[in-house]
Amino acid sequence: MKAREISRQRRALAALDDALLDDIGLTREEVLAESQRPVWDAPRHWTK
Repeated sequence: MKAREISRQRRALAALDDALLDDIGLTREEVLAESQRPVWDAPRHWTK
């Protein structure tokens, strides 16, 4: 996965409302932490 795609996915995740985050089992704090990570700090399985 390219850096641009990782960045786009993190922005989309951050844009979800709290009800949707609850549906997928994430807290706002977890999403904010993920969305603030640099694009090069992605799990290895995302980049294959």
